[in-house]
Amino acid sequence: MRRSGQLSVQVLLYGSIVIIALTGFLTWTDAVITSVYRESDRAQALAIAEAGIEYYRWHLAHAPQDFQDGTGQPGPYVHEYTDKSGTVVGTYTLTITPPVSGSTIITIESAGKLTTNPDLEKVIRVRMGIPSFAKYAAVLNANVRFGQGTEVFGEIHSNGGVRFDGIAHNLVTSAQDQYDDPDHTGQKEFGVHTHVNVPPATGVTDTARPLESPPDAVQDRSDVFLVGRQFPVPAVDFAGITSNLSEMRIDAIAGGFYRPTSTTALGYEIVLKTNDTFDFYVVNSLVPVPSNCSNVNNQDGWGTWSVNTKTLLGNYPMPANNLIFIEDNVWVSGTIDGSRVT
Repeated sequence: MRRSGQLSVQVLLYGSIVIIALTGFLTWTDAVITSVYRESDRAQALAIAEAGIEYYRWHLAHAPQDFQDGTGQPGPYVHEYTDKSGTVVGTYTLTITPPVSGSTIITIESAGKLTTNPDLEKVIRVRMGIPSFAKYAAVLNANVRFGQGTEVFGEIHSNGGVRFDGIAHNLVTSAQDQYDDPDHTGQKEFGVHTHVNVPPATGVTDTARPLESPPDAVQDRSDVFLVGRQFPVPAVDFAGITSNLSEMRIDAIAGGFYRPTSTTALGYEIVLKTNDTFDFYVVNSLVPVPSNCSNVNNQDGWGTWSVNTKTLLGNYPMPANNLIFIEDNVWVSGTIDGSRVT
C-alpha cells in the first residue's frame, strides 16, 4: 500500500507538470496565431490604403483639376474595396487637400480598414505634383551639343538628340533612341551619347563613335554621366507649354503683374524681397565685353549678359495670383520667404 501511494503522488506530480507545460504551450500557440492574424490584418489594411492612393493617382491622370473625387462635394470620400470575387473586404477613406495658389502639389490621405476588423486602420499620406521645368538645367526641343569642359548639375532633357562631352552631375535624357549627329558624318549614334574618349585615354574624338552607336550595348560612361543617361523617354510637350504660357499671360494681365516688350531698353530686372514685394528695374546697359574677347563667328546676341546700369521703376507687392509675366529679357535675383511666384 505504501508503494501504491508513492506512485499516485508521482503520477499526480508529473501529470501536473505536463498540464502546466501543455497550458503554456497552448497559450503561446494562441498568442502566435493571434499575432499572425493581426499582422495579416495590418498588411491587408495597408494594402487597401495603398489602393486608395493608386486610385486617386489614376483619377488625377484623367481629371487633373478635380480635387473632389468627381462628386463636386467636400470630402472625405469613402470607397468600398472588393476582392477578386467581388466581395467587399474593406474600405478606404480619402481626404484630399488641393494645391495652394501658385502650386501644383496636392496632398492625399488614404485610410484603409477591414470589414472583419474595423478597429484596425492604416493611413498613408502622399504629396503629388505636376513636374516643373524648374527641375531642369536645360530642356530643349532640338538636337543639342554640350562641349568639352561643360559641367552641368541639373537634369538635361531634349526631344532631339544629346551629345554631351563634359561632366553631367544629374540625369541626361532624350526622346530619341538614335539620331544623326550633325557635327560629323557616319552612322547614327545613341539618343544620348558622348565623344569623350574612354579612360584612361583623354580628350575628345569628333568622328562617329561605333561604341556609342546601335546595335552596340549602351556603355556605362560614369566618367561623363555621373548619374546616368536614359533614352528614349517620353517627349516634353512644348506645344502644351506654349498654350499654358498663353493662359498665364492672360491671367497675369487680368490679376497679376505684366509688362510687354520694351521698345527702348534691353529688358527688365526683378529683385525679390522677403517682405512679399519686389523691386522692378529697367535694364539700360550690359557689362562691356573684355577687350581680349571678340565675336569671331559673328553670332547674334553675343555678349556678357550681365547687368551694368539699370533704373528703378518701383517696388511692387507680390500679385494675388502669384503670376509675373514679362515679354522681354528678364534678370531675376533676390530672396523670398513664404511667398510663391511664377
